[in-house]
Amino acid sequence: MQKLGDFKLPHFFNYPPYFTLQPVRDIREKQVQLWKELILEYCRFQKIFVIGLEEDFPLFSNPVIERFLSHEAREAFLSALVSEGRAEWLDKGHRKCLILWHRIQEWADIILNFVKDNGLEDSVMTVEEIRSGTESRGTATRITFRSPWKFVSSCSEEFLTHIQLKLGDGRRIRFWEDPWIGDYMLAECFQLLYRIIEAKNASISSLRQNETTNIAGRFSWDLRFFRNLNDREMEEISSLTLLLESINGNKGIPDKKRNKRIFDDVKEDLNMGESKIFGCLVELQGIDRTILMRALKLLEQKGKLAIFKGSSADDEGVKFSI
Repeated sequence: MQKLGDFKLPHFFNYPPYFTLQPVRDIREKQVQLWKELILEYCRFQKIFVIGLEEDFPLFSNPVIERFLSHEAREAFLSALVSEGRAEWLDKGHRKCLILWHRIQEWADIILNFVKDNGLEDSVMTVEEIRSGTESRGTATRITFRSPWKFVSSCSEEFLTHIQLKLGDGRRIRFWEDPWIGDYMLAECFQLLYRIIEAKNASISSLRQNETTNIAGRFSWDLRFFRNLNDREMEEISSLTLLLESINGNKGIPDKKRNKRIFDDVKEDLNMGESKIFGCLVELQGIDRTILMRALKLLEQKGKLAIFKGSSADDEGVKFSI
């Protein structure tokens, strides 16, 4: 099967007749449908939002069979998407087309999931933070599109080969803001908990309760929050607890077999929740600003947020109220 980068092209892409508008109505309808699906799938895969009819767009030609779409065919296929609400012409001359591989309402739903999954129901964010998926608040830079167990599970073998470390007494290592487990800061991995922890710069020794070390040689941890945990935060504290329990309290060296079991135990849950929790977040990253603003305005009309102007377009912000 032919590919464009990592994108797998459908079989019809290698048949010359599909690069010429077919005169028979039934055949053309099938041809148009195939091209509509291909354009939407490719744009979503590559995160492309605007197609120029006169530009060198990869799908408009196939050098393997020496075929290319005429201007008429390009406009016909994109016009079919426009008629279904999956695209919009950006100019009267039909030279550029905005591709809506998600409709505006669907983008609005993705934004709501993004807010709820990250505990941002009453937060303020700039438009650019939503587009990039990052928050730069407090002493640690937090990457919104990261889950502690998603990235650890995806690279578990590599993680386990580098996780050995000796903590000593832990007085000079910050529990949340130093990368003392692999190369990751717990402030980045467990963002919801970090927001509500009482002592963000606490050292490991200040949180580790040596006197309660159990027979298995594992420490207890004194993690204090300034309010009760909600459901999403309870999920994170469970994941954090599993990770901390995998660390040998006497030598500061994690038990690899135990870690492996933990990864295996949570893998199924990760796969089940991945599309719901992370898929929408990844799609928001790099979203076209025009599409994002239209989705935000739709949510504003429904009373889910308020858009406020800053001194420049980069300062434009959103106050969620969900």
